[in-house]
Amino acid sequence: MNPDNLALAYHLLELKPLLENAFVNKVSEIQTGLVKIKLHTKQGSKDLILTPEALFITNFSLPARHGKSNFANALKKELYNKKIKTIEQHGFDRVVEIKLIEHSLVLEFVGEGNMVLIDAKGKILSCLKNEKWADRETKKGLQYVFPKPRGANPVELDARELKKVFSESKKDSIRALISAVGISPLVAEEIFFELKIEKGAPASGIAENDLERICANAKELYSVSAEKLAPVAYREFAYPFALKHLQEKPVPIKSLDFYLDEKIASSTGKAETKKEEKRSEQKVSKLEFHVQQQKLAREKFGKAVEENTKKAELIYANYNGLEELRAAILKAMKAGYKEKDIMYTLDSAASKGNKTAKILKSIDLQKKKFEVELP
Repeated sequence: MNPDNLALAYHLLELKPLLENAFVNKVSEIQTGLVKIKLHTKQGSKDLILTPEALFITNFSLPARHGKSNFANALKKELYNKKIKTIEQHGFDRVVEIKLIEHSLVLEFVGEGNMVLIDAKGKILSCLKNEKWADRETKKGLQYVFPKPRGANPVELDARELKKVFSESKKDSIRALISAVGISPLVAEEIFFELKIEKGAPASGIAENDLERICANAKELYSVSAEKLAPVAYREFAYPFALKHLQEKPVPIKSLDFYLDEKIASSTGKAETKKEEKRSEQKVSKLEFHVQQQKLAREKFGKAVEENTKKAELIYANYNGLEELRAAILKAMKAGYKEKDIMYTLDSAASKGNKTAKILKSIDLQKKKFEVELP
């Protein structure tokens, strides 16, 4: 599931500290529609991935393909060594504008998605796809026009305007809300669930005080702040916080960006390294690999601790005998005896029933150590 407009707002909140004031070092193309921009950030070199549905920082090694599209070449030519000033969501639409010193890169995550590079005056220098609608066109040389907003801005929602829309609507309440306001179906479901308002009731019959509550709740949900960010993952998507209306229990995650990287980049990386995968018997994602490695490390460490504990207990239980054996070997060394002579003497003692001599297995006078087998 592609991030909705609220999830996108919180995702940009995560990315801003890293991307703003970063410099573009290199532009390459993974495959058609997937662009990789290597950035120099305060945290070092980072790879920003742009797709028709999302943008994210990847921790995967995604190989660039040979050759570039006209769009990728334009990005390379125009943006090299340029500084990112800001990264903003256009209103609450699923549109992102990355502003640089003399350019803007607009990412349209609507429809089938598009990317548009424009100059300081808004003229289109290049775009991933040439597209034409009734009210705008994306094509090199034309003035760029943002996609028309899909409904009213939820933060600026007015109860009187909503009342007018609802009174004239023939839809049920939730469909009327989604049509009139720029909110996703997930958020609309959450609003009706939290307010305990029947979402299937005719829009024209919703009471005025309920419309005021809907407006207030929508404004609250779309008031984006770091304090509210507590990213979770559901089976099919991730969200900035848990949704009360869903029965599925979410799992806390590191970040929305981390989720997108795992979801999109891991599958992209597998597609690009298909030949290598055929040689491998087991294919796991980077996250799964690390979890598996950590589990093996814990098991290995646990076994090592257990074995070392047993060794320590055996040494402690046989301390007097070992000390007696050490003293005997040192005495023989000082007397000028060689390894064979010492071993012969102690073997003779062992054959006569000396328990301490029986545990000796070997002597290395050069390394000043001896080996024993404890019972």
